[in-house]
Amino acid sequence: MESAKLLENLLVVIVLFRQKPEQSAAYTSVRTALNIFPSFPGIFIYDNSPESAGVDSGIAYVHDPANNGVSRAYNFAAAFAGQNNKKWILLLDQDTKVESRLFEKWRDAVLMHPDSVAFVPVMKDHKGVVSPFYFSSGRGRRINIPKKRFTLDKYRFINSGLFIQSNAFIRAGGYDEEIPLDFSDISFGERLLKITDHFVVVDTSLKHEFSATSRLPLDQALGRFHHFCRGASSLGKTTGRPFVFFIRTFFHAAHLSLKYRNRGFFKIFFQFYLYG
Repeated sequence: MESAKLLENLLVVIVLFRQKPEQSAAYTSVRTALNIFPSFPGIFIYDNSPESAGVDSGIAYVHDPANNGVSRAYNFAAAFAGQNNKKWILLLDQDTKVESRLFEKWRDAVLMHPDSVAFVPVMKDHKGVVSPFYFSSGRGRRINIPKKRFTLDKYRFINSGLFIQSNAFIRAGGYDEEIPLDFSDISFGERLLKITDHFVVVDTSLKHEFSATSRLPLDQALGRFHHFCRGASSLGKTTGRPFVFFIRTFFHAAHLSLKYRNRGFFKIFFQFYLYG
């Protein structure tokens, strides 16, 4: 299958929050990378910012000032892809910088693994590889990338950078909107496992600025931990492993409390796990 045909069947989904498209590393790098192709995929922007932003002509745009999270955004985009006969979806966070040969490398991977439905690039932060990763007992662990095919029973990937067939997304049940942010990728991996046992790594790497690896202002850190607790609690219930995620969340609350010297993290923890 030629690059042009694949691109025609692709919808690039970018989720924004408090950032305009032209400020987004994902949006600007995607536009640059696609300049070399005669065919241009559809671009869909889901904006969770309080204020709407202007977009270039031909770009699909949805504004959600209530900030319902990435899971709602991905499900909305998948429905849009189906309505517009897009066979593939690429999910991108606003802070992911796309490498110029990403789409070529993805094409090569699809040709080599025609029966696979999910493809992910290697994702790096300032410490090294963060995706794909080994996942066990509610925690992820960094790994080396010596192979191209990873089983979903032991390994996971982050949301950003995921190429997935639209029909596979739908058959898996989409994203769990009760998990709006943290653990949404883990939850989707659980759902994807119902229809496939693996994913394929694309031979390229992307860069991403993860808020989890940087020091946020206290109010933002508390808000992020609220999402973390909500995701962990919901995933614990749906997987039948509530104690695993209870322990995971407790230690994360302890870590953040020491880091920020603030008891607010334990207050949020108790609200979710002791008071419902």
